[in-house]
Amino acid sequence: MPSELFHFLEPARDIADLGPWESLAHGFTCVSAYSSFGDFILVNPRTGEHAILLTMTAEIEPTGFNSASEFRTVFLSDLDVVEPMGKPALLAELEKRLGPLSLDEVFFPVPYPFLGGSGRPETFDKGNVWTFAQMVGQSHGIGVRPTE
Repeated sequence: MPSELFHFLEPARDIADLGPWESLAHGFTCVSAYSSFGDFILVNPRTGEHAILLTMTAEIEPTGFNSASEFRTVFLSDLDVVEPMGKPALLAELEKRLGPLSLDEVFFPVPYPFLGGSGRPETFDKGNVWTFAQMVGQSHGIGVRPTE
C-alpha cells in the first residue's frame, strides 16, 4: 500500500512559497496541501474555496468546495480526482523503486513531459516539493517578464 497521496500542511503556507505560481493564484493564497506528485491544494482565505494547482499543465482549477471537511471527505475521495491527481498505483511503484518520500518530497518525471520527457515511471526521481514548484513554474515561463 502506498504512502499518503496528499500531504496536508499545518499550518498552511503562503502562496509566495510557490514562487512564480503566485502570479496565477487569483485569491487562492493559502497552500493547504500537496500531492505526492507536486500538485497543490490552494485555499482562498476570504471565501474558503479550494482549488487545485496542476503544475505539469500550469492550471488552477477551482473545486467549488468551501468547506475543508467536505473537500477532504467528498472531493478527495472521488476516484475521478484520486486516480489522476493521487496516482496510487504509480506511487506504489515509485516507492518500491525509489523508496518512500521524506517530509517535503515529491516524485516527478525527468525531464518534465512539457519539456520533452516521456513521463514513464522509469524516468521519475524525487526531490524537494518547494524547489520543484519553483523550477516547474519557471520552466513554464510563469512570472517571467518578457525582455524588451
